[in-house]
Amino acid sequence: MAPGACGPAHAAAALTALPERTLETILASGSLPGPSLTSAVVLHGDSRARTALARHPRIDARVLRQLSPSATRR
Repeated sequence: MAPGACGPAHAAAALTALPERTLETILASGSLPGPSLTSAVVLHGDSRARTALARHPRIDARVLRQLSPSATRR
């Protein structure tokens, strides 16, 4: 990764600073978040970000399964 580049963990951490309404707008409405942001939330997101992404009406069932609490316990 290039110096100063933001990795998935940094992207997920940045989401924690956003107000609830902004987080919901980015992750739960409109166009689906891009694959990089989706992956960052699945792998490194906190419960707020994971819940917001799970609320998106067009989220893929495979992603939704990865977001479920039981998937993180395996």
